[in-house]
Amino acid sequence: MATSVSYAARETSSTAAANELVLGGGLAPATTITFHSDNPDTPADENGDLILETNAGGPDPDTWIEYNGQIFTFTFTVVGSFTVGDTKIPPELWGKQVAKIVLSDGTILFFILDGTGTIALLDLLPNGRTSLTNITTTPPPTAICFCAGTEILTPAGPRKVESLRAGDTVLNDRGEARQLVWAGLSRFGAGDMLASPNLWPIRIPKDAIGPGLPMADLHVSPQHRIVLEGTEVEFMLGDRRVLAAAKHLVGSLAETVKPEAEVDYYHLLLEDHEILVANGLPCESFQPARRTIDVMSEESRVHLVEVLKALGEERMLSRKDALPGLDRSEATVLAHLIARRTKAPAMPLANPEPSVVSV
Repeated sequence: MATSVSYAARETSSTAAANELVLGGGLAPATTITFHSDNPDTPADENGDLILETNAGGPDPDTWIEYNGQIFTFTFTVVGSFTVGDTKIPPELWGKQVAKIVLSDGTILFFILDGTGTIALLDLLPNGRTSLTNITTTPPPTAICFCAGTEILTPAGPRKVESLRAGDTVLNDRGEARQLVWAGLSRFGAGDMLASPNLWPIRIPKDAIGPGLPMADLHVSPQHRIVLEGTEVEFMLGDRRVLAAAKHLVGSLAETVKPEAEVDYYHLLLEDHEILVANGLPCESFQPARRTIDVMSEESRVHLVEVLKALGEERMLSRKDALPGLDRSEATVLAHLIARRTKAPAMPLANPEPSVVSV
């Protein structure tokens, strides 16, 4: 299955040594690059991946990059880190790992491996030479994508969900800053996925719910709840905005995806249940409940229970939802009404009664 993920990136000069970046001098400002597991310019039969590989100094054999509207092969050459305390660069980038790649036309680009380097941050880097530390010119194969690169809105701009940690700040859908009290990961292997179709991810395609909703395909777990709003909601339910489980949108606004490898589900817990923005689409933060904790991975469950005890377990397990929630029949009818308005293509039906994993 072809997949892709985008990063902010910026050009560096070919005169730069391995342990430095050389910026300015007419080089292009920061922009968005997209890695593809299959070459979009040819039939999708490459069966590539989203893993950067040095390939003995040659081009990555099964990953492609889109830059300025063109598709290139590239060579993965260097990984280093920005120096902690370097006053010339934004503090948000201190200690961050930097990858350098050389496109097939000779252009050299760099980007932040954990996905936290926004265009705005990269454009704040000074012209001239910036030193890197912890350099390796033979980096190991490096995965560049988790959860289809889901981006969560934060005060510093969108950040990839896998880069978020407890203590980091995110924005709710009202633009208010909120601190994460726990960020967990449940990893399910390919065998788990094969044996449990009820755990398969749900894909909500770009613009399925409206223009920019979401801005890019969004993959979530079946029980993860999405915000639905609009005239259909008010007419049918009398509420302006409601929450619907992703699994109940299948067949109208979403589809079930059969995974071909392990799946990572990320859980973002705040002190209150909040509406976050993921790939431009409002959806819920993690809402712990007995049924959802029981189907999490063992490691995440142990860590979460410790956090819940510190915050007041009973209060956290019984706290109020941020918005009214829909049952299956309500969500199904409403999703079909919205799909009719947005002219979303018909989606394959899911399994009839999946049990749940929350994100």
